[in-house]
Amino acid sequence: MQIRIVPYELVANDIEATHAAESAHDAEYKQAFNTCFHGLHEIEPLIPNTNIFQHASPPLGPYAYTLYLLLLAESQNLQDYHIIQIPTFLLEDLMLCHSSWVNTSNISDELLDDVAEAWLSCKSGRELEKCFDGKKEWFIRLDQNSPKDSPLVRGSVRSLQEVIKKLCSSMRAYGSLHREVDEATQAGREVKVNMVLNPWNKNMDPGYEFRVFVPPPAARGPKTPKNSFIKDFKIAAISQYRWSKPFYTRRDWNMTDEQLAERVYCEAQDILTAILHFAADTLDIQTLADLYKHGFTFDVSLQDASMVQLIEINPFGALSGCGGCLYNWIHDARLLYGLENEVVFAITQESNDDGPVCCC
Repeated sequence: MQIRIVPYELVANDIEATHAAESAHDAEYKQAFNTCFHGLHEIEPLIPNTNIFQHASPPLGPYAYTLYLLLLAESQNLQDYHIIQIPTFLLEDLMLCHSSWVNTSNISDELLDDVAEAWLSCKSGRELEKCFDGKKEWFIRLDQNSPKDSPLVRGSVRSLQEVIKKLCSSMRAYGSLHREVDEATQAGREVKVNMVLNPWNKNMDPGYEFRVFVPPPAARGPKTPKNSFIKDFKIAAISQYRWSKPFYTRRDWNMTDEQLAERVYCEAQDILTAILHFAADTLDIQTLADLYKHGFTFDVSLQDASMVQLIEINPFGALSGCGGCLYNWIHDARLLYGLENEVVFAITQESNDDGPVCCC
């Protein structure tokens, strides 16, 4: 395994240039890191379509958080968690709250109370209300993402009102709700929005989270696939998740960066095996086929010097909305799609005089 140390100056400059381009509505600037939603014309010349592999935007269903909740709970040792289905009739009210926040940077108490009253009128609202006793703190997320970008409620939630405010002031949640409605409409099925409540973990440090890239087996070419769901998937690359900040290994762990990378990589391999066995045992044939066709990424958290936990499973690919973190889906296409011989582990640091480091 090779460690790629990206000089933080490059990352900081790219962030500044990207913000400047967005402010100036400059569509010509190409972001260098954490790219997503590329066009087929960008990736196809580098990773050509073949008779066994074709680029496509992955569906969101196969990566739904609730599909893997039992595995995630086991990995994180969650003893108490809840799945609450948001009623379809409430979505319009949530969108109204979101519009209020966009226009006024706030959600009035009157509007908040109206939405809470509507939610409490049905079974899911009453089940949700039982989770709050004024003391318990919860992390909430939807099937596709969490509303962690909410500026009105940061961190945990402790009440139904905080849940509503967090969902309605999150652009991530807003996008997720819209995508679910659009996909359900196109498929002619019922809209289903799940929300999960997990106990708040104060020790979860985003500075020690990592994204693991697992490309679709067919992208590696006709010689590789063995038509075995579990054996065909391989880790191609790993990146620190919080790509916009410099990475430091904690001194009290008594580890070098190389030792930390090796620990995360080894644990990620075990977690990959667990994901594949879990999927093969619990998911339907179509979902397995979609995972095999599109690949996936998964995020892990290093809790201490020896324990790595699975956080979530996400889509894969240049056409997807999955951010590449310290990688660029186009510049690093061969690596991310599994065409290089060596796995790369990417971190960014403020100084790097040694160049790439190899870790076996």
